[in-house]
Amino acid sequence: MNAEDMLTLKVRLLIQGVTLPEGEWAGRRGGAGPVGSRYFVLPNGRACGVPVRTGKMIRRYGPVSLVPTGKKGIWLYDGKIRLREVPKPGFYSLTTAEGT
Repeated sequence: MNAEDMLTLKVRLLIQGVTLPEGEWAGRRGGAGPVGSRYFVLPNGRACGVPVRTGKMIRRYGPVSLVPTGKKGIWLYDGKIRLREVPKPGFYSLTTAEGT
């Protein structure tokens, strides 16, 4: 994939976002920092925060899906481009003494 193709891919991911299979974690729901996205490593080794579209947003931006390949953390975009998932940080599942 040449530099122009890589730039086009990144722009498409950032603007259109993706849909995920039912039941997949769509990203953080709130708080400081980016929400509603997942992070993937592009074929050039650079990371990209990709918005996960749900509900009305799918109709607005289009239903481009990420499909799991069967290999842990590897997804196919547009049926052919392999993206490697950046693992969800372990601290996302932690809670405080108050339960939040």
